Amino acid sequence: MIVFLDYGHGKPGSGCSAPGFDEATDSLDVGQLARNAIIGSGWPVNVIESRPDCLSTPPLSDRGEAARDAGADLVISLHTDSSPDPREYGPIAFSMPGAGQIERIVCASWLACLARPGLAYDEHGRPHVIPIASAGQHAVASPDHKNWRHRAFLVLQHHTTIPCVLFEQGRCTNTIELEWLVSSSGRVTRAEAIRSAVCAALLSRGEIGD
Repeated sequence: MIVFLDYGHGKPGSGCSAPGFDEATDSLDVGQLARNAIIGSGWPVNVIESRPDCLSTPPLSDRGEAARDAGADLVISLHTDSSPDPREYGPIAFSMPGAGQIERIVCASWLACLARPGLAYDEHGRPHVIPIASAGQHAVASPDHKNWRHRAFLVLQHHTTIPCVLFEQGRCTNTIELEWLVSSSGRVTRAEAIRSAVCAALLSRGEIGD
């Protein structure tokens, strides 16, 4: 199986940002942690990267062409979101309308791995913690899963011949979630979620055993 990891944006400042956080740099760092974890698992996987550093921003068309030329079986595009409402939080997985079973399985596994105590606000606008129920690692998300959405992003449109998902790993405009995003544990958890999503894809293809 060939996995194309698309590290969102490129040069620092080309994505969303917050104090101590830059989306382009974070996508590269977490993506390379995930790449190393996938390779270290010893699975029959070849990982291709969209960029090796933060010195360039490859055009979307070039990334799509690179994935096709590599014969990629799956494209995972990594991003982080921002919001005008600082109360919004949490990961969101996107796929193209009409996405197939492989995208469904990959998105479900990734979201399940990121299920954790979430953030909410009471009637006075004060943040507090609420539990988020965790699904099984390889559960299949239904189309109406609140954190799995279909949207024809340009990033996804350039990979229409290849199963492709886009992961928004959280919102850097939520101060509590930002602390998690910039923490070592947050980066490792997000990399492990990507590794588990690839594992779920391999299991669905019968390329590894349970």
